[in-house]
Amino acid sequence: MGRRRKPRPPAARLPRCIKCNAPMTVAKVEPMQAEGLRYELRTFQCPDCGRQQTYTMGLAEQTSCKL
Repeated sequence: MGRRRKPRPPAARLPRCIKCNAPMTVAKVEPMQAEGLRYELRTFQCPDCGRQQTYTMGLAEQTSCKL
């Protein structure tokens, strides 16, 4: 049997700052819609240097398409 990995603590899943390598915190979460699909736009901020990074996170749900 293969070994199972231990789940990582929540802090280990946060992105790290590309400038100072510190774990970033969530600054804001905004809904985003593109081509009938809804996503979340998440902005993370470094508590040490203040740098911000924004990521588009997976599919939230599909919207109805009207023709």
